[in-house]
Amino acid sequence: MRTVAPEGRAPAWRRSALVMLVGLLLQFLLGMAVNLFVEVTRHHPGANPPEYFSGVVQSVT
Repeated sequence: MRTVAPEGRAPAWRRSALVMLVGLLLQFLLGMAVNLFVEVTRHHPGANPPEYFSGVVQSVT
């Protein structure tokens, strides 16, 4: 059985799907901008570690 929304109103799931899609698009664009224009300094703890996993721990802490 199919229900029809009143004239001019979209169902709630359609509206929330649109909101999520717009949010994902904004997140994508912000991530691309950060990747293109933000530079992490090369002189920080863990930048050039002799062993990868210890460098990750030093970078995070």
